[in-house]
Formats: sequence, C-alpha cells, structure tokens
Amino acid sequence: MSGPVILTLGSWAEQHMREMMTAKTQSSFEDAFDAMVAPSATITVNGKHMTREQYKKMLWKEEANEANATITFRDMVEVPKSAKEIIQTGEVGMFFEANISWTRPIKETKIRSTMNMVVEESSRPAGDSMADGRLATVVNQVMTDVVGPEL
Repeated sequence: MSGPVILTLGSWAEQHMREMMTAKTQSSFEDAFDAMVAPSATITVNGKHMTREQYKKMLWKEEANEANATITFRDMVEVPKSAKEIIQTGEVGMFFEANISWTRPIKETKIRSTMNMVVEESSRPAGDSMADGRLATVVNQVMTDVVGPEL
C-alpha cells in the first residue's frame, strides 16, 4: 500500500500553476485556482493590488475559449520555512512562459511572468481530494502578454 505523494514547495507551486493555466473548462480552472489561492490571499499583479475575485476573473479571461496552452517553467527558487517538515510551506518564486492559442477569434498569446508566493498551511474541508493543507496566502505577479494577430 502506498500513501499520497507529497510535493516539495516548488513542485507544489509548479503543479498548481500548470493545472490552472492548462484548464480547458471554467469549472476545472476554478477548481485549480481554489486549490492554489487562499480565500483571503493578498494579490498584486504588475504593482496593482486586486481582490481574489478580480485575479480569478483576469486569469480566466486569459483562458476562456482556449484551444491549447503550454507552460514552460524557466527557473524556480524555493525557501521552505523548515526543510525538515514533510509538507513544506514558505516562499517560492518562479519564472515561466505560457503560450495560449484560442479558437474564437483565432489568435495566439505569449505570456512571460514571474510569480512570488507565500505558501502556508490551511484548513481544508474533509474529503477535499486536492487538499494537502497548503494555499498561497500572498501572490505577487509581474507579467507581460504579447497577443499575436488574429488569423
């Protein structure tokens, strides 16, 4: 019998970001978002503070009508609060690029981003299969997106 796979802090952040950026439906996007971002998270994007709901809407707008998305992680730095803990919390920073293509209208976008997060333990509802007790309580993201011409 094997137990659950416990991800390192950096692997946790990468997995959740990948699930969110490659979600095909709004429901799967919201599940991925909720599994990563704490309900009371402090969020800043390109120097602008926003609510969790504003951040979710902004990210879903990038995803809506998506035909295909790929995300490539270029670099990552993780600083666990305690390297001895099985489930790591702490700070994580990552640099990634995402390529998104849409069907309506047909176009492509390339997103380049750095994201720093503070990941802390949280309580999750019983039976939540995505729960390992961690959520991002602070998100600071700097991003650019270059939208290609409609085809």
